[in-house]
Amino acid sequence: MGMLAENLREWVAEYKEYKESALAQLEKGRTEGRTEGLEEGRRELLLRQIETKYGTEVREQLTETLLRHTTTEALDQFGVWLIDCGSAEELFQRIRASSNGIN
Repeated sequence: MGMLAENLREWVAEYKEYKESALAQLEKGRTEGRTEGLEEGRRELLLRQIETKYGTEVREQLTETLLRHTTTEALDQFGVWLIDCGSAEELFQRIRASSNGIN
């Protein structure tokens, strides 16, 4: 009976470790998914705003640039430039001159 009880305790301990690990991985996946979803939403909003302000051609020109930049900070910077810039050319100049690697 002692061996059976010891094996059962080991299995329960292993199960608890597995369960905790699986739950941690699930939470990490959820967090990453939320972050990616928020960034994708920001990117799409910026593209719609660019199209509204400067037209479809400028949107098409900047789509690839926005797709390459996935950090929240980079997308926020695009948003500020979109508000600040009076023309598409000025927006392109800001992007080219960016010192934080947005190009």
